[in-house]
Amino acid sequence: MSSVCSPPRPGRRFDPGPNTLLTGGTLADPGRCPGGKGNSLPGGGAPGDSHDAVANQYIRVPQSDIIDSIAVLSGPDEADDRIVELVQAGDLVTTADIPLADRVVGKGATALDPRGTLLTEANIKERLATRDLLDELRNAALVGGGPSTFGARDTQAFANQLNQFLQSRPGD
Repeated sequence: MSSVCSPPRPGRRFDPGPNTLLTGGTLADPGRCPGGKGNSLPGGGAPGDSHDAVANQYIRVPQSDIIDSIAVLSGPDEADDRIVELVQAGDLVTTADIPLADRVVGKGATALDPRGTLLTEANIKERLATRDLLDELRNAALVGGGPSTFGARDTQAFANQLNQFLQSRPGD
């Protein structure tokens, strides 16, 4: 098993920018992984896994036979649209983008947010509705702020949930 997002390590760093995703057996939005930009991407993976880093700019990825970088046109949701096009049932998408998570879950994938919450058909609509409500309340200046500060517990919860998902995959 290999971890797709992990705390930064020297020599394996890159700056993914916004709307970035790895697609394949395990998908990740590196800009939305614990620790934000500069996360490491291991060059390993399960036999047969391949991953594509999708963004609205070229992304430097670790030299690997299983990771490619795909640059899409700059514009709203261009990278998200390509991610949804590439995702397959059974894939894992790591993202904090709830609308993107809803779209990939609708295609049979699972999403994992950076705080370690697994988003599935059972809970994605509730998360999307909550996100939309809070967005409307913030736009109307009825509530302020956002999520709590990201911390070590969030990183640990993410790592635990990612490892649990990877270990539960049949054939790995």
